[in-house]
Amino acid sequence: MLRTEQIRREAKRLERKIRSQPRIRRFHGRRVVHANEWKWGDWTKLPDRYSILIVYGKSVPEDYLRDYAALLEKLEDPTYGKSVCWSCVIRQAQEAKKILDRYERYWQEHGGEAGKAQHYQELGEPYASDSQREDEIRQVEWRIYNELAEANNRTCKTLNYFHCPYGNARDQLLRDGDCAHLLWQHIHWYDNHWNPNTSYTPAASEEKWYHYKEPALIDVTNYDDIIRAIDDGRLDRIVEEHTRYMKETGREIWAL
Repeated sequence: MLRTEQIRREAKRLERKIRSQPRIRRFHGRRVVHANEWKWGDWTKLPDRYSILIVYGKSVPEDYLRDYAALLEKLEDPTYGKSVCWSCVIRQAQEAKKILDRYERYWQEHGGEAGKAQHYQELGEPYASDSQREDEIRQVEWRIYNELAEANNRTCKTLNYFHCPYGNARDQLLRDGDCAHLLWQHIHWYDNHWNPNTSYTPAASEEKWYHYKEPALIDVTNYDDIIRAIDDGRLDRIVEEHTRYMKETGREIWAL
């Protein structure tokens, strides 16, 4: 009886040990280890879970990053799957709509349109105009994702690339989201550099990038004008200036 019990205990120990091992031992010529065992800079090993330090870290070899992404995809890592979904146009439209809905609920609880008008009046100029512009810009951002990029009021609660409810359309949703977000980053940068506001004054060393006294190129509060600007070339000038800004300052596209 004692011998049988020892065998059972040993079997359970081995079972726990097996479960604790990475599902894949080697991948693309690299050893796969538990994420908590991996040390930064050891490009001979791959951690078996998503790490933001690797995905967004600097000095990570490109071939290593490709292998790491391929491993996470093979393992269907849930955190990686969620991070991939960040680009999805449905997710971005959904998040923009949540912000709109949150403001709408607030004003429903605080007097509706009459309460909002009173709020603007109490703010006084130029703060009232700034707040009203922000309300309109939020609407425009949502419409860019929802209408231009064709999220079309679709929603998603899964937010995991590997279990996407939209099936084979998932990669196109990511591409559409990337394009729409890129467009919005250019528009957001333009708004910050062409339209003065009460909350920010540019430093003297940055003044060359600000065009407050120049005629507006687009109306960022008007969705239809932005669509026309795409077709008639006005957006091209914004993109060219923004690209030059990033090249000369070394800043990322999202930086203002």
